Amino acid sequence: MPTTPAKSVKSRSSAIYSPVANVFTFDSQTKKVRNNHSGIKAKFSSEFSVEEKIGEGSFGEAFKVLSNIDSKHYAIKKSKQKYNGQRDRDLKLEEVQKALYITNCQTKFKSSVVQFYEAWEETGTLYIRSELCERGNLDEYLVQLEQ
Repeated sequence: MPTTPAKSVKSRSSAIYSPVANVFTFDSQTKKVRNNHSGIKAKFSSEFSVEEKIGEGSFGEAFKVLSNIDSKHYAIKKSKQKYNGQRDRDLKLEEVQKALYITNCQTKFKSSVVQFYEAWEETGTLYIRSELCERGNLDEYLVQLEQ
């Protein structure tokens, strides 16, 4: 039976909203982003304890979290809205790949760039785990320096 456009779209959308977390990390040996199907259905709630909400913007919300795995603090950004189709997902994951590459390459500016550790998607929602900047955001920090 031939695949109709409706069936094709449906099959792509099920990949977008997969109940299993797809985890994106940087492979330092190959210098490429790796996509691992974790098998974890709720990575955010099972691996992290939310301590406080630290920000919100047009993309999503940011949380200060404590890792249940290594007992370290991180910042996690969670998108407010689920993907708006395959193209939207592709664009967001392209940005994730760029950020993973930039923060994991050995450059002379490495100590000046916020470390980006991993990203994952759960049921169409994008999560990004990065270094927690204890002094707040750059704008607040620059205001403090001026005082």
